[in-house]
Amino acid sequence: MDASDRGLCALFPAHKQFFQLEFDHAQRELIREFNQSGNNEFGINVRELMSVVYAALIWGSSWTSGDEDPESHVKFWIDNMSAVA
Repeated sequence: MDASDRGLCALFPAHKQFFQLEFDHAQRELIREFNQSGNNEFGINVRELMSVVYAALIWGSSWTSGDEDPESHVKFWIDNMSAVA
């Protein structure tokens, strides 16, 4: 999983799948504003966690273990320490 000023991406190696999302013009403007002044909530930490949310929406239904226990353990690798903390 990763995020940048241009978009998001995530990999699902077990299924040989990935997604890429490119931010639209309005979102890139918010990012530019944040990078210059920090005046909105669209910083890199939020964008890094957005990749987790999109991955859960796209692939979450395939993360069940198939047994009677409804809970699954899912591990995300994010390269931004403050987003992880």
